Amino acid sequence: PSPRGASSASWVSISSERLLQSAFERMKHNVWTGGYVPRKFHPIGSQFEPTVDGVKYYIERIVIDEDPQNDLGYTEGHDISEAYTIKISENGDTLIKIASPLGGLQALETFAQLFFAHSTESAGSYTPYAPLSIRDSPVFEHRGLNLDISRNWISPEDVMRTIEAMAANKLNRLHVHASDAQSWPLEIPSLPDLAIKGAYSHAQIWRTEDLEAVQLHGTYHGVQVFVEIDLPGHTTSIGIAYPSLVTAKDVAWPEYALQPPSGQLRLNSSEVPPFIQTLLDDLLSRTSRHSSLFHLGGDEINLNAYRLDPTVSSSSPQTLQPLVQKFIDHVISIATAHSLKIIMWEEMVLDWNLTLPQQDVIIQTWRGSDDDALGTILKKGYKTLFGSNAHWYLDCGHGYFLDPEPSNPDSPVKPPYLDHCSPYKNWRHVYAYDPVVDVPQSLRHLVIGGEVHLWSELTDSVNLDDQLWPRVAAAAEVMWSAPGKKPDESTTRRLADMRERLVRRGVRAGVVQMEWCLRYQASSEASSSKNEFPAFDDGDVEIRLTRQPQHRFVLHSFILGLHSAFFKASLNQRWSGGEAEGNDNIKCRYELAFDGDGMGLLCKQTSNDSPEVLFFRQNLTGPISVPKKKLAARLDIVEAHVQYLKAIYYVPFSICPTSSGDGLQQICHLITTGDLYNNVKPLRVHIECFVNGNLDAVRQSLQGHGPEWLQIAMKLEIAWLFKE
Repeated sequence: PSPRGASSASWVSISSERLLQSAFERMKHNVWTGGYVPRKFHPIGSQFEPTVDGVKYYIERIVIDEDPQNDLGYTEGHDISEAYTIKISENGDTLIKIASPLGGLQALETFAQLFFAHSTESAGSYTPYAPLSIRDSPVFEHRGLNLDISRNWISPEDVMRTIEAMAANKLNRLHVHASDAQSWPLEIPSLPDLAIKGAYSHAQIWRTEDLEAVQLHGTYHGVQVFVEIDLPGHTTSIGIAYPSLVTAKDVAWPEYALQPPSGQLRLNSSEVPPFIQTLLDDLLSRTSRHSSLFHLGGDEINLNAYRLDPTVSSSSPQTLQPLVQKFIDHVISIATAHSLKIIMWEEMVLDWNLTLPQQDVIIQTWRGSDDDALGTILKKGYKTLFGSNAHWYLDCGHGYFLDPEPSNPDSPVKPPYLDHCSPYKNWRHVYAYDPVVDVPQSLRHLVIGGEVHLWSELTDSVNLDDQLWPRVAAAAEVMWSAPGKKPDESTTRRLADMRERLVRRGVRAGVVQMEWCLRYQASSEASSSKNEFPAFDDGDVEIRLTRQPQHRFVLHSFILGLHSAFFKASLNQRWSGGEAEGNDNIKCRYELAFDGDGMGLLCKQTSNDSPEVLFFRQNLTGPISVPKKKLAARLDIVEAHVQYLKAIYYVPFSICPTSSGDGLQQICHLITTGDLYNNVKPLRVHIECFVNGNLDAVRQSLQGHGPEWLQIAMKLEIAWLFKE
């Protein structure tokens, strides 16, 4: 039983134990050999990974607790089959809670992505994020990619690689557009001539074992693979083997199709229904072992083609509508006999006004020219998928596949040879898509998800990866975490991290960002990042309290690498520091960031023989004077650049007196008022306090110390820090 929203996932044909064991082995491989060294996310010369000879904590065991009753944030009507929690303690104990094996697949993929490879090969892999607690679940049930394998050859091996990349991005539906006017690459044993004559060549046929292997590979990765046979349009390739079934074939195509070659199934022929029965019984009896879905197409039916159909001889919508209804009813009856739900394109509802069984049918929208398509279909009560061609058609913007026609002044193929759906949909445009912004809350439960699309007029096995990634990853985040967010630099860095992981796994993903920008956060607004200090509005200060074991408190020096318009050569200055003596309970780390003008002024005003380290020592550590302490405070400059300066200031919190002249208040005055150096004010300050020692002593140390704003911020964190 699957109570409390845990889906039974009827399409999963593998036992829970086998599925999780496979995912566990895959996770180990990705952690141990699939990680990457994240150099390009850090300034040159900076220390970004743990020392090889430092204290190490190992994760020796991962416990996976699968129970439909697990508390995974269930709300009424919300499917938690893919939800999970991960907890990693300070000593490495790891507990994963799931309600179904699909949640285990998602959790183990997330777990693998917490790790990086160390630049010293013998040091293995590490995570900078532990201890941690993660609670995660998707917003949409159906998170898919529509991949066209019919217009150009895309092999089963290419699709398996794509499935692996999809799983890394938490996509769970692969819609294989398996046939179209141009070719029929799918083997149908009961109708062998379909592929023998309809494929481009015998070497470009998906055999029955290929399709089953792809579906099974998808299942092991949590990706349900389902097939689309586009009917009754886009079926010219059927006519190569069975010409009597197709109308408007072998005629000038522009009047009878949107792209060559023209040809559609006849709507009133006695030969078509038994052919469809044979075709679908053969195909669906096999695909239904690994999928609960079938896509029947239904888009772009050309009315003019039926003037040439001797069984119809009309292009009138009034004449054709009942014939289309009868045809689609037949296809639905076959699919439901195989216990499948049916997906079809929006035209069946919006253009043909068909009456469809809502419990068995999902409508897929795609036409960006109709801004209200999604809303119109939802109001009719259908479950719906989004994926507008104005946002999520990845084939757009590459130019027409058609050649120019010099003799035809009305030809759409003319300089600059743009295609019909230009411009190119870059990853930021993909990420910014919000399909439900105008959908009322009362109808949102009918929006079950979406798909990003790649039609293959200009895609084959060679350029497939670059066409898909990283743009599909941007769409994946929209479907997992909810639409409506605008891309910023933190988005860039997340996507760039994913790109590096995909490349390491053998996917030739395109570039997300120039490396310099990743290293130096060069946009006008420094961003929040898991690898860099967070971003705040001007003047904001963030305080985070993190509990760390005492032996982690050796304060290492950093190498200063200074690069700016005012320095022709890089400087390497090392400021030796040590650990503060005494039983200090808390140490605070300050990180400062300057804008370009401020950093430029700093560099200009300090471009003398005095190293910047000495300058900061004089101006920041000078006010703090505490007896019987060898080192009252220390500031490390991690990186200086014309764009910003990043520095870390260490001060033992417990030594700061409460008087108005105490050292902590003075440093806060310097960094928040602009008196740092001739009114050069940091844009952002990150203060991170490391907690050490007895919790009661730490709690006492927090009381009454520091300026009011610091006390308020710390109180907000105390509840988290000292929770049982």
